[in-house]
Amino acid sequence: QPAPPALGDSVAAVPAAKHIPSLDVHKTLKKVVYDRRGGFCFELNFAFAWLLRSLGYKVRLSISYVITPGGPVPGHLALFVDGLGPQPLHVDPGFGDAPREPMAAVLGSTVTDSMIGDAYSFAPNDDPSAFGQTPEMAKRCGQVLMRSRKSGFGGSVMVDFVGLPETPPPAPEMTPPEPVYLVNFDDDLALDCDEFKAGIAGVLADVEQNPFSQKRMCIMMREEGFDFVGKDYVKEMRQGKE
Repeated sequence: QPAPPALGDSVAAVPAAKHIPSLDVHKTLKKVVYDRRGGFCFELNFAFAWLLRSLGYKVRLSISYVITPGGPVPGHLALFVDGLGPQPLHVDPGFGDAPREPMAAVLGSTVTDSMIGDAYSFAPNDDPSAFGQTPEMAKRCGQVLMRSRKSGFGGSVMVDFVGLPETPPPAPEMTPPEPVYLVNFDDDLALDCDEFKAGIAGVLADVEQNPFSQKRMCIMMREEGFDFVGKDYVKEMRQGKE
């Protein structure tokens, strides 16, 4: 097995056991590549953007607002890749419940996940009163990623991520489209921009309602579903069934 490419002294300087997620891509690369650990969106998508740029692709960084029952939360990083066709491609390997297929970043674009059958599309974010968003969010983000689930919410990693007491039964048919997150197709943000600093601070906040800081977990995508490793259990989901 060939040795990983050298990334500089700063990459090898962070002990794995003491890693604290940050906007330092070298520390993230050490964690993901050398230490073979996982990460959340800022880490995985920053690392993937670094890889794509190293291979010569044009990648833009974008902040997105994940839609929750309490309203959109500005704590997610998505990517756009330019130059591979008439429209930019939206790619998001770092979101545990996002499309596993590249999507054209254009309104009306649709894609079906070839592994689990869920369908995704981009719709206009043209109603400032929708999703509990603020006027600033509505102005900031002109598009919303939508998702229809083949097997219902019970087949999603979100069941365990948010801690539902029971897994909902499989849906008998494709569910109606639901919003995933707000996004801006034109974003081209710097790695150390204020929005990313605020986003990662929110993800790391030590508050009861934040699953990232309150739970010990790992989500591993599989060909036909996912594995969820909790603090004291392991759950395997395939084609929406446990």
